[in-house]
Amino acid sequence: DDQQRLLRSWNLGAPPSTAPVVDNDTQTAFVNIHDPGSLLAVSLSSETSGLRWRFPTEGRIGRVAGRPAIGMQAIYIADSTGMLYAIDRHNGSERWRFDLQSTVDTGPVASNGKIFVCTSNGQVLCFSEGAE
Repeated sequence: DDQQRLLRSWNLGAPPSTAPVVDNDTQTAFVNIHDPGSLLAVSLSSETSGLRWRFPTEGRIGRVAGRPAIGMQAIYIADSTGMLYAIDRHNGSERWRFDLQSTVDTGPVASNGKIFVCTSNGQVLCFSEGAE
């Protein structure tokens, strides 16, 4: 029976804008939600299944572009207002943000302690994750 293949499901409260990315270290799936612009962290652990946190906790950000990037220090998202956010992967708090001075159409990429973002004005920006 094909119904036996479904292991679990989660109600996100709104349609996701992209496929989730999974952090195996924390057993968490990160999902971008278009409206309102937000990032959800969903626990995949059988003991704590469900919504772990939402960013931002209050208000909203612009529409999130592309998939979140899992870095060594944080989760990274860029929104339609041109802000790049570094979000603590454990509790969803904002670690830092950067005004890209341009909109973005794609999500950031994390590689070897660096974050890469393509802007709509034709630039590729590289950021250091840093130690904090």
